[in-house]
Amino acid sequence: NIRLLYSGIMSRSIRGLEFLIQATKAIPELTTTLVGYGPDEEYLRGLAAGEPRITFMGKQPREKVDALLTETDCIVTLLDPTFPNYKYATSTKLFEAFAYGIPVITTNDTATAKLTKEAAWGYTIPYNDESLKILLQDMVNGNAELVQLDPLRVARWDWTAITEPLRERYSTLQK
Repeated sequence: NIRLLYSGIMSRSIRGLEFLIQATKAIPELTTTLVGYGPDEEYLRGLAAGEPRITFMGKQPREKVDALLTETDCIVTLLDPTFPNYKYATSTKLFEAFAYGIPVITTNDTATAKLTKEAAWGYTIPYNDESLKILLQDMVNGNAELVQLDPLRVARWDWTAITEPLRERYSTLQK
């Protein structure tokens, strides 16, 4: 079985959560945990109703999310590339994946995809349900090998490595 984790806002329009729920329902070897809350939580719960391999945990403290990260095989952070913020901003989930040594599944044409490819740590796919299903089925079948984290490649994206450069950049914006 492959254990997937999503943590964040429950929004079907820009996060691809319908894709994730449908893929989990279609592929018996998957289990998915969704952590967070948001405007579409009840709709998504309804979509997943009756599927015991999909768990909604609602809002959780940081310590609980950290514990879940130690128990997952892959973080899913599907981002609609037509949403302007995702073109230029990087998902915090990517850095969590780096920190915990967990591969990430994200969408092409986003800043998160660019870093995922650069670090060679995870998978990037088109933003649609079929692409996610194909990738997850390939993972189950052993055709999409879960890569091993290369600490040297991702070290440059460690929070401690990027904090000072970010502070310097933000300080120039405040002037």
